[in-house]
Amino acid sequence: MTGSGEVIFAVSDGVLLLDVAGPVQVFNDAGGYRVRLASLDGRPVRTDVGISLSVDLALSDPNLTVDTLVVPGYPRSAFATLAPALVDGLRQVAPRARRVVSVCTGAFLLAEAGLLNGRRATTHWEACDAFAARFPDVTVEPDAIYVRDGPIVTSAGASAGIDLALALVGEDHGEGRARSVAKHLVVFLQRPGGQSQFADRGAVPAPRNATVRRALDLVAANPSGDHRLTTMAANLAISERHLTRLFRRELGLTPAQFVERLRVEAAQARLESGDTPMPEVAKACWLRLTGDDAQSVPAGARRRAIGVPAPVPAVQPQAHTRSSRRRNVIMPFPVSRRAVLTTGLAGTAAVLSGSPSAARAHAATPGGPDLSLPSTRLAREALRLVNRNQEPYLRNHSLRSFLFARAAAEQAGQRPGRDYDVEVAFLICVLHDMGLTTAAAGGNQRFEVAGADFAARFLEERGMTDGRVDTIWDGIALHTTYTISRSPVYQRRRPPEVIITTNGIGLDLFGRPEDLPPGYADRVHAAYPRLGGGRALTDAIVAHAMSDPRQAPPMTLPGEILHQRHPSLPYETWDMTLDSGGWGD
Repeated sequence: MTGSGEVIFAVSDGVLLLDVAGPVQVFNDAGGYRVRLASLDGRPVRTDVGISLSVDLALSDPNLTVDTLVVPGYPRSAFATLAPALVDGLRQVAPRARRVVSVCTGAFLLAEAGLLNGRRATTHWEACDAFAARFPDVTVEPDAIYVRDGPIVTSAGASAGIDLALALVGEDHGEGRARSVAKHLVVFLQRPGGQSQFADRGAVPAPRNATVRRALDLVAANPSGDHRLTTMAANLAISERHLTRLFRRELGLTPAQFVERLRVEAAQARLESGDTPMPEVAKACWLRLTGDDAQSVPAGARRRAIGVPAPVPAVQPQAHTRSSRRRNVIMPFPVSRRAVLTTGLAGTAAVLSGSPSAARAHAATPGGPDLSLPSTRLAREALRLVNRNQEPYLRNHSLRSFLFARAAAEQAGQRPGRDYDVEVAFLICVLHDMGLTTAAAGGNQRFEVAGADFAARFLEERGMTDGRVDTIWDGIALHTTYTISRSPVYQRRRPPEVIITTNGIGLDLFGRPEDLPPGYADRVHAAYPRLGGGRALTDAIVAHAMSDPRQAPPMTLPGEILHQRHPSLPYETWDMTLDSGGWGD
């Protein structure tokens, strides 16, 4: 273990009891720590719920030794009365600690003491906006459960202090001990999703446009209705493209994303507030179809709407189903209302997804190393970008490409961190089809190059300016050049991330299960369903090419696909290109 194991909680009157009790219990159960409470004057303090806490020493004690300094939070009403002496005490004690930790609104005290200047941090989701306004020098990450920036770690609200303490135990004593403590406390070692899943339902900006307001009212009045883009646009008497533009401008969402979010929230509200049977909830909130048209809504819709990443299946997906054509709603496996409510909002998303393996994963196995995604700042920002701008089938293709790329590289003996930069590989894969989205619109480049240019700007704006940007540009711009990437010289001279990711993208389009470790493709597809796969991707390439012929030049992938799908359109052959030259060949 690094450090002395001396944990000091700096407390004052009004401190949130859970912010103290949760982490203290974790450190105590883990063993190897001496946990003490310190107040300004060494006297007992009264918590927010009126219970008194005995205190071991004074924060001002010059002989105080500390390895981990923990600053719990306080109710909003208490901030006005917090003594400046507490902030001064933290400012004096913090330099002696190996690491400084805040729970919930304790981040306000760290920021007031100047300990977060120029750093990234998080706090309770309800306080993030106020925190960002009050401390503009701090970069707030509102969806994070906890954020580490150097020696300072901040966590989200209330029970997130338990998550943070478990992470510190894992860092000090290994994941095995942290997992044992989490199991004993009956909590996730690493909970699925960020804290945005707990935010107020319907928390979208109030639209100013009357058409968007009417669209929102139509969806809210009947969540299970037909709200496809074509239907919605027809009901509002505007074009599909204009409706999408209005939604993006007013809400930052596509119409489909808003419908998904509202349906998830409607289902959660019904499950949490009444005794409605599960099939009726699914029917009321998702669809009202019968017979051959009955279907489950893709799992990604529920997970994405509440900010929960795709789960890692604990077991292989089973083929059995309890549905029949006589039923209105497909329920592929038996599930109790109690199971949904005890697994929380993430469990709601998994259960309503119609995937038994996904539900079991949330209930029993919240994570797995071979389906994990990089969690660096840029990786998280890139993932948020594609969640906002890509349709589910496109996002899933990008994530499958990364997982397949990493698995294939491992089969070839290449290890992340040793043989290649896994963050760079992830950024190539997750951003490689951004050229097909409206976020990258406005140019006249083929989608591969448009996506590479967009990715480079995105990364440069966020501080990545070194040669990694060139590697990512190459990986995205050249990802359709499969024959070139097979060249031995190319493979020897180009960065390994380009070769690895080109292979992963190709595997997701043209590969077979046997190209990957046994059972791996099934697990990836259970977490990130194909939703149309290569055919849906091809349709997107054609739509992009049709919007501007300059984006589909002859003898490129988009140009050839467009010509094959629409042979009646003008097409410039190679001979026609030669004839345009001035040499008379």
